[in-house]
Formats: sequence, structure tokens, C-alpha cells
Amino acid sequence: MTDTNQLFSRLTAIKHCVSGNVDYTDCTVTLQNEPFRHVMLHKLLDEQFYMNLKNELLQLKFYPKECDLFKLRQSCDLGNIGLIDDDADDDDDDDDDDDLESLKLFVQFLKIDLKSWICSVFDIQLTDEVNVSGSIYNQTDYLLCHDDKLEGRKIAFIYYLVDEDWNGWKDGGNLRLFSCFGENFTPRQEPCKIISPSSNTFVMFEVVPGSYHDVSEVLTNRSPRLALSGWFHTANSFKRSDEITDPVPSAHKMCRDLDLDQFVPWVNDSYVDQTDIDRILRIRQAFEDESILELNDFFTSEWIEAVFNTKEKWFRLPANQCPVFARYKRLDEKSGLFGLLLGLMRHEMMFALLCQLTGVDLHPDSTALLSFGEEQTPQRCGELSYCCEFELRKIEKGFYSILTDRHKSQKSPNLSNGKMINGTTKHENANFKEEDDGFSLYLHSFFLPKGTWDETWGGFVVYVDEEGEEIQRIIPKHNCLTLAYVDSETKSFLKYVNGCAGNNVYYHLIGRFYVDTE
Repeated sequence: MTDTNQLFSRLTAIKHCVSGNVDYTDCTVTLQNEPFRHVMLHKLLDEQFYMNLKNELLQLKFYPKECDLFKLRQSCDLGNIGLIDDDADDDDDDDDDDDLESLKLFVQFLKIDLKSWICSVFDIQLTDEVNVSGSIYNQTDYLLCHDDKLEGRKIAFIYYLVDEDWNGWKDGGNLRLFSCFGENFTPRQEPCKIISPSSNTFVMFEVVPGSYHDVSEVLTNRSPRLALSGWFHTANSFKRSDEITDPVPSAHKMCRDLDLDQFVPWVNDSYVDQTDIDRILRIRQAFEDESILELNDFFTSEWIEAVFNTKEKWFRLPANQCPVFARYKRLDEKSGLFGLLLGLMRHEMMFALLCQLTGVDLHPDSTALLSFGEEQTPQRCGELSYCCEFELRKIEKGFYSILTDRHKSQKSPNLSNGKMINGTTKHENANFKEEDDGFSLYLHSFFLPKGTWDETWGGFVVYVDEEGEEIQRIIPKHNCLTLAYVDSETKSFLKYVNGCAGNNVYYHLIGRFYVDTE
């Protein structure tokens, strides 16, 4: 299978380099210490065994795995496929096990020979537990930035079984390592080390604070990125002390003294018009029934033109953006367009309009607004602040956001019918009270320079419940304002935009409206 003598003959030299934090390389082993210690074992297995192993792996059933963080196909856990030893009784093995003899031998090699070598090189103790599974990354598959730090994991590994001519720069699927800064080991926006998949190469690294890495999108459809990957474990427990947080956009209070020309020129007259009460009531009823609402042609052509004409230099990757949470360009607050957007979003008329269309308490005079002046808003208990947060993003291939808990502790508005997007019920309540914590009205509007967007490119917004199950998908539609009323357990993410999007881009206005106590 492999000549382990070659590995162990280099043990003393490699251990010396590890203890001295010095890089090492020869035709068999490469050890590098930046951005965190990782080792590559080249041409690990003899050619015939390698081919047998690859053929056996391709016989297995691979299951599609997809969420905010990744998209790939994966086999079952192979760590207990069977440990072969001199005393094993093969009479009990079924035909399927006999067909996977090379896989069983490889797992044995991991658990005995390679584990022993790793313990010696890194001067660590590992348990007998080894997780290993097969993975297939096809075109558009990926794994976003993460650090692998879960209880017990000590050494992460990946063994490549790709074609001999795989070229990571052209075919994708690279393992990318990130350097970190700060006491919480925050990864930088761009990777500092790229390891291209190479056939018959075994890559491993220590799972430590700051061991952030990803797998870049596979770009080719001629062959899959085939690998065996997993973790060696330790019995030592740990408590995370390096938690990083996703920055929250600035909050802006509703402003009642802004000029009408900061709102009226940008919103379609048909939504501002208060004379067609029946139409407003129909819209409100639709929202109360579903807790989600689409309003076509919400913004004027003048607003869309202002967005499209804003120079590229004003859309930048935010300096505080972390690849663990997101990657997208955001409108700079120093731009002229941001000034227009700030006036629009915090304008009293925006809060009043959203209140009327949805029935959500987003205005001091909500009762009067909802009754078209027939009732007066009762005296409130305590002071309330009506607030919004917003960003205008530019989305292109390679951009995404993942699920976070950024808004879990903040207050939110009351909805008259007591529903939210996850389908559960909130008690009817005329005034904001403590039990209303965690409800928000989210606004999504997309501006597409080419008019359409293909769902297969990604780039859609997904809402999931507390179990992680998808409950709503918002596909980018040009100048369509989507409103969604959600609770604190309902989170959303922006699906990774894959390379099939090409040069297509869109602009995404996302806002959150809520009530806070002073």
C-alpha cells in the first residue's frame, strides 16, 4: 500500500522543525507553519492501491449536502468500515465489504500507522476515534470559511483522489488558508495560502484557534473533486474563547422633520396614494395572511437610475467584514447615494407607509394610520423609538452571507394579526410590551441591471426556522420590494453566488424595521 519507512525515517528531522517552528520540505513531506501548521504528504500510496481505492470510493453512494455554508456530495462515515488485523475473521464479511477491501485497509492505515506518525511529529495524544468520509465536489460546489473547532477535533485531513491533470487555478476546489488578527483570531478577508488539489496527496493541519480555511468553488465539469477527509480526535476538552461576532449595521431613528422631496420622488405614486383605501386593505390582508408580501415596481425609475449610475468605487468590501459571516460589497456612507438612501429609509413617510401596508406597529400614530383617521392612537406606556437598519449591497459571483444571531436581543414591532413568517402565532397586542421581543419587519428590494436573475446562480435570500429548515426563499426580481415579518428564531442568509453568474450583478437593498424602548 505504502512504504511507511519513508515517513518514519524523516521523523527526527520533521520533529525538530516542528519544535523550532521551522518549515521543512522534501520529495515526500512538506511542513509549513503559516498561517497555521499544516503538512502535505506527497504520493502517499503506491499507484495500484491508489487506483483501487479511488474505484472503490466511486462505488459508494454519495448524498447531496447543502446549507448556507457548503454545497457538495458526501458518503456515510467510513471510520468504522472495518479494522483489518492478522486475527480478523473474514468469514463474516459480506460481499459489499469484500468489494471495499482497499477502503478498509486505508482506514486501518489512518488509525494505526498515520496516527502514530502524527502523534510523534506533533507530540500529541490522539484517541482511537477517526472520522472519515468521501466527498465529491462537482461544478459550483464549495465550502465557505470556517475553523473546524468542534469538541474533540485535533487534526483535520484531506486525501485527494483527483485526476492527475487537476489544476486548482483553472478547475477550482482549492484548499485556502486564512491568517488571523486580534485576540479573537478574526480571519482576514482574503486567504494567504492556497493549496491546489493534487492526486495522491494527503494534507493535514492542526485544529487550533484561528485555523480558518475554505474550499473554493469547483469551476470544472469534466471531473469531480474526489477526496477522503475527516478528523483525528483528542480526549482533551476545550472551551471556546475566540468567538467572533458579525457587525450589525448602524441603527437610525425615524425622523419626522425631513422634507417630502426626500421621500416622494423615490417611491411609486401608486403606493403613496391614500385615496384607494380598498387597494391598501387588500395589500394589508395579503400580508396578514402570509406574513410576506411582494410589491412590484415599488421604487421610481429615478431611484433605480441613481443606483445604477453610482460609481463602482462607492461599493466596497467593508473593512470590518469577516469571511466567516459574509462577503459582499456595500455602499459607502460617504457617497451621495447613501445620503439619499438615509433620508428615504428613516423618513416618517416610509415608516407610515410600511405600517399602513402591513399592519405592523411602526409609527407613533399607527392606530390612526391603520384606521385611516377614524381612530386615535391611545397613549403609549413608556417611550418608544421607531428604528431601521439598512444596507445597499452589490452582489456578484463569489458573494454570500451565512446565518447569524446578530439581532437576537433587540426589540421589535407588534403585528396586528399576530403572525410571522415561521407560521407560529404571536398574541394580539395593541401596544408594544416585553413579550413582543424579537419580531422584525424585513425589507428586501433588488435592482437588476440586466432585468433578470437565474436562480441556479444562487444569490437568493433564504429564511430558515430554528431547526434550520427552509421556510421562505426570495428570488431577486427587478424593483420588487419584498416585506417579511419574522421572529428572533427565524434567520436568513444570502445563498453563495456561483461562477455560472458570470459578469451578472445586482444591487440588494436590505432593511430591518423595529421598535426599541428608550
